[in-house]
Amino acid sequence: MTTGMNFHYKIFVLPFILSGCAVSFTGGGFKGSLKIEPLKNETVAYGIETRLTSSLITAFNEDGRIKVSNKGDYIFKGKIVEYKKSSASYTEGGVIKEYRYEVGLHILIEDKDGEKKLMDRTIKESIIQSSDKDDDVALNELSDKIKDTVVRIFLDSW
Repeated sequence: MTTGMNFHYKIFVLPFILSGCAVSFTGGGFKGSLKIEPLKNETVAYGIETRLTSSLITAFNEDGRIKVSNKGDYIFKGKIVEYKKSSASYTEGGVIKEYRYEVGLHILIEDKDGEKKLMDRTIKESIIQSSDKDDDVALNELSDKIKDTVVRIFLDSW
C-alpha cells in the first residue's frame, strides 16, 4: 500500500518539479541576449580588465539564465575606474600583515542601438589579503567577488 501511494506521489509531484526547473532557469523579465564587450582599464592594475571580462562571460554562461552572444540584443560595457592597494593591518613590530585591495567597476548596459539604458552604475568591492600572498592571488579573488556581484545585481534587476 505504501509503495503504490509513493508511486502516485511521484507521478503527481514530478510535473511540478520539472516545471519549477524550467521557470528557475529563465532570465526573469530580461528578454534577449547580452554582448559583453571587453572591459576598459583606467587604473594601474595591469591585466585586470582581461581577467574580469573573462570572469563575467564565464559567470553568465554558467548561470545560464542570460544568453551571452557576440551579437547581443543588449550591450554590457564596463570600465575599471578604481584600483587601490593599501595596508590593512600591521604586526606588533610595524610590518604590514595584510593588504586591502579595492576595485571600482562602472557598468553600462544598454540596447544594441544605444537608445535605452538598462543599467548605469558603479560597483565597488574590496578584500583583505595576507601580505605573504602574491597580488595575482588577490586580483583573482577580487575578480571573482566582482563578477558575482555584477551577475547578482543584473539578475535581481529583472
